Amino acid sequence: MDIIKCKETERRKILSRFMDLDIFDQKHRLAKDEGKDYLQRLKDFEDSDLEMALVDFQKKAASVELKITREERARAVIRKTRDGHREDRQWASSGRSGKPSAAR
Repeated sequence: MDIIKCKETERRKILSRFMDLDIFDQKHRLAKDEGKDYLQRLKDFEDSDLEMALVDFQKKAASVELKITREERARAVIRKTRDGHREDRQWASSGRSGKPSAAR
């Protein structure tokens, strides 16, 4: 093949292969393909409504905090009741008469 008679693009390909420059074209194609994925992710991220997501998260957090508070209160009532029953049993096992809860 006569390189002088070739079109410019064909000469470029021949010289690139001869000088091992075609590796740069391959790397360029790979980088471009990989970049498409990142650009799509960035576009998806920009399209998402982060403020609305934050508001939803804050509402869920407040709901969970309220449930925790309710559970802690219920737990305190159960402990108080349990401790009262313990005192009643101790009072009864000590042989004393009368109910200790009436003395409280």
